[in-house]
Amino acid sequence: MENVQNRCAKVVSEVMDVNIEQIDLDTTPENLDEWDSLTHVQLVIELEKEFDIQISPEEGIEYFTSFKGIVQFISNKKS
Repeated sequence: MENVQNRCAKVVSEVMDVNIEQIDLDTTPENLDEWDSLTHVQLVIELEKEFDIQISPEEGIEYFTSFKGIVQFISNKKS
């Protein structure tokens, strides 16, 4: 089974329509032009589907500013 980081990278890649090799722990909206407010909302929805979780704006706000934060959030949520 794929680990959380790989699964998150796959979702980000699909939502942002970028090559998965462009996604790493340093990826943020500041260095990935495709990561805008619309794709951010789509990303949250697709991550909820992928991991069968609910993400409230309050709990995810501090984590969803970077790919690293997303991976940390999902890992915490799934443990």
